Amino acid sequence: MKFFRNMSITRKMILICLNICLLPLIIGFMFIYNLYVTRLNEHTMEFAQAFNAQITANLNHMLQDYTGISVSVLVDSELFFYSEKTERTVTEIVRDKENMQKVLFRIVTLQPKVKTIGILM
Repeated sequence: MKFFRNMSITRKMILICLNICLLPLIIGFMFIYNLYVTRLNEHTMEFAQAFNAQITANLNHMLQDYTGISVSVLVDSELFFYSEKTERTVTEIVRDKENMQKVLFRIVTLQPKVKTIGILM
């Protein structure tokens, strides 16, 4: 208080003006800054969730397309047994082809998504 009494009137006026003007200004800036930070965090989280949902939807769509394009069916060793024989008679060849057609027909009936079947041997 002694320091304030010894100051000149102009310095006292400047100090009072600074207190009247700067303190509300600093308090207002701090309030606006805190409000901006919380809003920025909320919007960032919303954007991240929307971005995550879009990525998930795109991946699910891609997996559905891929599943629709190529469906792999694992068949037991029947087809391999038919292909391993090298020397066969005509009747064995016809019987093996009939058996292969039965296996392929079973695949088509059990998996309705399969539209075409290719046998790689």
